[in-house]
Amino acid sequence: MTQEEIDYYTVLANMQAVAAGGFAGGFTWVAPYIVMIPILGPPIDVIALPGTLHAVSFVAGMSVGFFVGNYIHKLLLKRIEKANRS
Repeated sequence: MTQEEIDYYTVLANMQAVAAGGFAGGFTWVAPYIVMIPILGPPIDVIALPGTLHAVSFVAGMSVGFFVGNYIHKLLLKRIEKANRS
């Protein structure tokens, strides 16, 4: 692989890691609200959920997003390095 190809695939790995982390974190943040809609009734009740649930789900979403993004990034960079060696 040339240096240009390595740079190209590294940028793609970065973008995929950010997207994977964003999707995982966003879903983790929104998941409690999706679960609460059938329990509490119409979506208007979801707006009245305590701020604690909002803060906890936000922190959980950030943590999951960081973990998934970091894991995907390391995995893809290892694949690029392995392809570069062969």
